Amino acid sequence: MSRIRKEAAVRRNEILAAAQRLIYTKGYESMTIQDILDELQISKGGFFHHFESKQVLLDRLVEHMLDQAEQVLRPIIQDPVLTALEKLNCYFAAVGEWKTTQKSFLVALQRVWHSDDNAILRQKHQSIFLERIGPMIAALVQQGVTEGVFVTAHPEQISEILINLGAGLKASRNRVLLADPPFPDALQRLERLVAAYTEAIERVLGLPAGTLILIDKRTLKAWATTG
Repeated sequence: MSRIRKEAAVRRNEILAAAQRLIYTKGYESMTIQDILDELQISKGGFFHHFESKQVLLDRLVEHMLDQAEQVLRPIIQDPVLTALEKLNCYFAAVGEWKTTQKSFLVALQRVWHSDDNAILRQKHQSIFLERIGPMIAALVQQGVTEGVFVTAHPEQISEILINLGAGLKASRNRVLLADPPFPDALQRLERLVAAYTEAIERVLGLPAGTLILIDKRTLKAWATTG
C-alpha cells in the first residue's frame, strides 16, 4: 500500500471512529457531519473525499462494526483442531471477555444505542450481521451435524435462529442493565435470563442440558456491577 493510500485509510478510520462515538452519545439522527468536522478539526472537503454522504458513512460504519465481530469469530470458526462444540463455547467466551474489558464504555452507550434515534443503525446492523456472520455460523452448525453433535437438517436456517436469539439476549440484558432505578436483584435476573437463552440454544441444536456455557458467572457478575 502506498503512503498516500495508507494515509487515506488512517483518515477514513478516524472519521469512522468519531462517527461511532457521536452516534453512541448523540444518536444517529441527531449527529451531523459538522459534529464530525468539529471533533476531528477537518474540512468538509476532507470528509466528502472519503464519504459521499451521511448515509454512505452509516453504511461504512456498519461494515466497520461487523469487521470487529468477524475478527473475534473467524479465527475460531477456521480453527482446524477445535470441534464444533468447542468452537461454539470458545466464541461465547471470547465475546464475553471482549465485552467485559469494554464494560464501562459499553454500558454508558447502550441507552443511546437503543433509543429511537438509532433504530436505523440497529436494523442495518442486524441485517448485515446475518448476511456476513450467518454463513460462518452455518458452517459451524454443519460441522456439528457432521460430527454427530448437533441435530438439525437445516444448518443455514438454524444459524439465523441462533443469531436472532443472540440479539434477543442482548436486548433483554440491556433492559436489566439500564433499568432506572437499578434492579436490586440485577445479577439474579441476568442469571435467569442467560439460563433461559442457554436452554433455548441447546434445544435448537439438539444438545443435552448443561452442554453450553453462554456467559460464565464471572462475566455476569462483572456486568451486574455497573458502578
